[in-house]
Amino acid sequence: MNRKKELLEGLVNNTLTTSELHELLAFIRQGDTGMQELIHEWMDNPAHTGLLTPEREQHLFERVMEQARNAEKPVGKIRKMRIWRTAAAAAILAVVVGGTYVYLQQKQPTHQLAEMANRKPAANKAILTLANGQQVELDSAGNQILKQGNATIQQRNGELEYANSTASGEVTYNELTTPRGGQFVLVLPDGSRVWLNAASSVCFPTSFVKERTVSVTGEAYFEIKQDASRPFIVHTTRSDVQVLGTAFNIMDYAEEQQQTTLVNGAVKVLAGGNAVLLQPGTMARLQSGKLTVTNADVNMNTAWKNGQLYFTGQDAYAVLRQISRWYDVDIQLKGRLPDTRLGGLMDKNVPLSAILEFLNENGITAKLDGSTIIVTGD
Repeated sequence: MNRKKELLEGLVNNTLTTSELHELLAFIRQGDTGMQELIHEWMDNPAHTGLLTPEREQHLFERVMEQARNAEKPVGKIRKMRIWRTAAAAAILAVVVGGTYVYLQQKQPTHQLAEMANRKPAANKAILTLANGQQVELDSAGNQILKQGNATIQQRNGELEYANSTASGEVTYNELTTPRGGQFVLVLPDGSRVWLNAASSVCFPTSFVKERTVSVTGEAYFEIKQDASRPFIVHTTRSDVQVLGTAFNIMDYAEEQQQTTLVNGAVKVLAGGNAVLLQPGTMARLQSGKLTVTNADVNMNTAWKNGQLYFTGQDAYAVLRQISRWYDVDIQLKGRLPDTRLGGLMDKNVPLSAILEFLNENGITAKLDGSTIIVTGD
């Protein structure tokens, strides 16, 4: 127990070496009950309240997250997020007593909660609208094969894949739409993959000829098959993105500032007669018709693709909008919200009741009324 206490105090005092930090994270990953008890004792001690300055909290948060991400390297095309997420969970709890950053643990309710309060976010569900207007409901449980002209459309395990699709005659367009609280993966005729976030849509041809062109609203993450002879273009409501072979994220919700984040490769973003070329790890923002390029927090901007809601230093209004889309709830504001910057890392299994608890603990009075979260400010 003494060793665990030394490691915990070293974390807070910022005196841990890298090897000691790995040792601490190992205790947490293993679900060590002694470490969990120490963390909660530390947090419940009034003498520790306010011990950490905002600058220290920010530094420790970034250091823990960086080390935890390195706890397991990517394997193939799948990034295994579980281990570093679990490692970071309790570590963040330990270092953020001041409340600037809060990790939401999945808690078992001590009493029976209403179905709405137990709602989980971002399930695999969508609607496919065919060129003739026919609509097909999709979910994670369904497995079906559709024929559309010479194209074979296969749905399985939360993915929709177009195969054997070659151009013949007039090109037809389909649209995949996710509701609030939904998400889905689309494999395009050329093998490119699109992850569609909640309250989003992608319109695409059933076959690609010369140019590969799709249209997106809401938010989507792309992994594009390289084909220099056929450029890939994404149209949004406010800009166009030209691609060769790359991975990137586009957020184009009407109520948000548009952002295009490049993970790898290269893309060109065009809007209002202006164009910017992105490098990996940067993003283009579009505001008042003007494009600007800044460094991006790629992990945060693409966390939704891995079933996470991750934000750092965001205002309460932005966080509430994300919660509304993820959990399919309306937000009713009464009064002005406090000027609070929130941070958190939420797993997709966190129920809505835990979200309400998180908001209330951070000075945002929120309660659930049917399918509406009522938020009371000043």
